[in-house]
Amino acid sequence: MRWVSLLILCAIAAVGAASYSILSILVEPIKADLSLTDGEIGFITGLMIAVVGALAAFPIGAAADRFGRSLVLACCILTWSAATAVLAFASSKSVFALGVAGIILGEAALIPLLYAMIPAMFSDKQRPTANIVLVSVMVIGAYGVYAVLGTLLQTFEDWNTIPLAPWRGVCLVVALTGAAVTAALVMTPARKENAPKVGAGDLRDQSFLTYLKREGPTLFLFYLAISLYFVAFTQGIMFWSPAILQRSYGLSAAEANIALGTPLIAASAAGLALAYWLQRKLASRWGHAFGVRLVILACSVGIPIAALMPFAPTALAFVAAQSLLVVCMTLSMSVAPALLQDCAPDRYRSRVIALFPLVAVVVRIVIPWGIGGLSDAFGNIDRALLYINVGAMLISLPASVWLLRSLEPRYLALAERVRREDDAKNYASPGGVNLDR
Repeated sequence: MRWVSLLILCAIAAVGAASYSILSILVEPIKADLSLTDGEIGFITGLMIAVVGALAAFPIGAAADRFGRSLVLACCILTWSAATAVLAFASSKSVFALGVAGIILGEAALIPLLYAMIPAMFSDKQRPTANIVLVSVMVIGAYGVYAVLGTLLQTFEDWNTIPLAPWRGVCLVVALTGAAVTAALVMTPARKENAPKVGAGDLRDQSFLTYLKREGPTLFLFYLAISLYFVAFTQGIMFWSPAILQRSYGLSAAEANIALGTPLIAASAAGLALAYWLQRKLASRWGHAFGVRLVILACSVGIPIAALMPFAPTALAFVAAQSLLVVCMTLSMSVAPALLQDCAPDRYRSRVIALFPLVAVVVRIVIPWGIGGLSDAFGNIDRALLYINVGAMLISLPASVWLLRSLEPRYLALAERVRREDDAKNYASPGGVNLDR
C-alpha cells in the first residue's frame, strides 16, 4: 500500500512540474500574444511565486498537519488545475497574473506536503529510497515536460486542431491532467496510525512556537542557503532556457523545448544514478552531513560550468552545458527532501517545511525580477539574457556554498535532536501507512 501511495505522489509531482514549467515552456508565445515584456513576466512570476507561495505555504502546512495531508493536497491540486485553465483563456495582463497566482497558490502545497508525507509512510531504512523515487519523478518530470509539452505545442501548431491559440490548448491539457490525479489521490485508501505522538530528548513537550524560538535562527539561515542555490538553478536552467535558445540561437518555441527535453532528461537520470551511488557509498559514513556535503559539492562543480555557458557557440553546445548543470542540480535536489525532513519532528513537519517559501521570499522576487528587468534594459546586446542568467548563478551559487559550510555543525545538531524525537515516536507506535499524515 505504501508503494502504491508513493506512485500517486509521484504522479502528483509530475503534474505539478508540468503546471509550474508551463510558464517557462510557453513564455515566448504568451509574451507575444499578451504583449508582455521580459520585465513584466519576471515581475509577475517572481512576485507571485514569492508572495503568494510564501503567504500560502504556512497556512497550508498547518491545515495539513491538523486535517490530513492528502485532503489538503487534493484541494491544492484542483486549485492549480483551475488556475491553469484560467491561464488558457487569459486575454490581458491582469488575467495572466491571476492565473499565475492560482498556479503558485496550488503549488505552495507541493513540497511541504509531499516531503512531509514520505517519513509518515516509510521507515528510516526505506525513506532514502522513497525520497530518491519521488525526486526522480520531480526532476525527470520537470525536463520531460519540455519534450512532451513542446511536442504537444508543435502538434497544435501544425494541425490547428483546436479553435484556440496552440499555447492555450497546452494549458487546457495540463489543467485536465491535474483533475485526473486529484481523483486518484482521493480514491486511494489509507491505513491510519492511532498511537499517541510521544516526544523525547530536547524537543519533548515543546509547543511549535517554542520550537521555532529555539531552532529558528538555524532554520532561517539554512533555508536561505537552500533558496539561493534552488532559485539559481531553476532560473538559470529551467525558466529562461527556452527563451535563450529562441533569441540567441534562432530556434522556434516548439523546437527549443523539444531540443531541451531529451538531453535534460538523460542528464537528470545520470544525476540521480550518481546520487544513488554516492548515497550507498557515503551516507552511512557521513550520516546527516551527507546531504549538506553533496549540495556543497554539486554547487561548487556548477560554478565553473555556468561561467563557461556564454561561450557556447551553438544551440547544441548550450544544451550540453545545460545538461551538465542539470546533473549538478539533480544531485542537490536528490537530498532536498531529507534535508527538509530532518529539520522537524513529524508533528511539526508540514509547517516547518512550509516556512521555506517565507524565508526565500526576497530571493525568489529579486532574482526573477532582476533577470527580466536587466533583459529589458540590455536586450539589444547579443546574448544579453544568457549573460544575465549566468551572472545570477555566479552570485547565488558561491553564496549558498559559503552559508552551507558555515551552518553544517548547527544543522547536524538539529537533525540529531529531531532523530531522537522521531525514534521515540516510532518505538511507541505500530507500523502502518498513513497517507493522510
